[in-house]
Amino acid sequence: MESLVKNKKTAAAVVFIAGLIICVGIFVRDSFGIDINKFLFLAVAAVPILILPIGDVAVFAALLIPLYVGLPGNYITLVFLVRFILSAFLGSIKVTFGAFISSFAVTVYFLIHNLYFGKTTAYHLAGTFDFFLLMLIISAVIQYEKTREVVFAYSIGVSVTSVTMLTSTLRFFSFAELMNNASRLGYTGMLHESSDALMISTIDPNFNAMNVIAMVAAGYLLITSTKMTLKAKIALISIMAASLVVCAIGLSRTFAIVVVVWAVLVFLSENNFKRTLVFVLLGGLAFSGFVKLLPDVYESILSRFDDIDVVGANGRFKWIMYNLDNWKDNFGTVMFGEGIYNVNTHCTPILYLIGLGIIGFIILFIWCIINTINVAKAGEKLTLSRWIPLIVTFIAFSTIPSAGAVNWTFPMVVALLSLSIKKENKDTGLENNQIKTSVLT
Repeated sequence: MESLVKNKKTAAAVVFIAGLIICVGIFVRDSFGIDINKFLFLAVAAVPILILPIGDVAVFAALLIPLYVGLPGNYITLVFLVRFILSAFLGSIKVTFGAFISSFAVTVYFLIHNLYFGKTTAYHLAGTFDFFLLMLIISAVIQYEKTREVVFAYSIGVSVTSVTMLTSTLRFFSFAELMNNASRLGYTGMLHESSDALMISTIDPNFNAMNVIAMVAAGYLLITSTKMTLKAKIALISIMAASLVVCAIGLSRTFAIVVVVWAVLVFLSENNFKRTLVFVLLGGLAFSGFVKLLPDVYESILSRFDDIDVVGANGRFKWIMYNLDNWKDNFGTVMFGEGIYNVNTHCTPILYLIGLGIIGFIILFIWCIINTINVAKAGEKLTLSRWIPLIVTFIAFSTIPSAGAVNWTFPMVVALLSLSIKKENKDTGLENNQIKTSVLT
């Protein structure tokens, strides 16, 4: 499918304008209670998807997918899927044989599963094609060297979601109430019940933690590996800081633990003494400022670690073992699974194992290996620093039931794409970044 927009600056302007309209629309709708029909969001999203070069469509996807919690994501995913498949068919996206076969196998397996278990709603059918769509996005990003733009766009999407959820929640709850376990930011169903809105941006604190940690880890690698304009650095750091604060207000234990793990890994991976020193000083300053400015949040996070079952992950391990015991009692479910939408366990890899069975899990694992190899080939020497986003995001990914929806798998894709970030030795000023003239300047 040929793009209707040829000029790079025009394409950047289209991404910026459409993204701005959607982000502002979501913020106004949720923060001020102004009703906006979901199909208006779909119409605005469809324009860039259908007319832009496919590389820019991949960047636009990175912006929109984190916003799916407040958008008609199933419909938007179908538009993305149609555009990416047509572009691949017409040769705009080069797909390796291994990536295609593994994605096709995963899709067919998911489709058979959904039909067998009677999961035929729009949500379930959209999920059938998630890994095919993600493979096409990965292929387009690598081919058109859009990793930096994807990290920026994803960061914007995550931050808009986080800030919008906070402002909309504060319409119904006081800040003090958010420091309570029963009414903390993003707690399941809380905002929907209070607002009576058919669609509003809200995300579980642990899921938001995964989004934010993927964004922060990839963003830090981008800042330290590439030469960026001062404006771009300030913009990205500000976005990261805002998301970190909002995520902390969600009082997620997973978030607190993974941030510490990320900081330790960054410290161990730095070969530059000056940068290590700066990282430690700024990290200490940021932590001190957090404790001083938001003491209630700090105390509430600490209190959530009191009297919990640390060894048993607050009951998660017990529930995992219960599901595994039931699963292994039947040879059919061991080999072919119980269906990912029929399993509820707070560990996505095990959820896939139980849900898909050994056969399906192997097919999905092959998909992961092939796409990881393809991304790694596009990068350079894979030092520890390149792996950190993938490591910490996978830790967060493994503490929640994030199977079955493209927006819950996308943080892993962003972390994976970080492997392709190349270290630059000269100041490029983000000259390859097609959104620099709109978002970053």
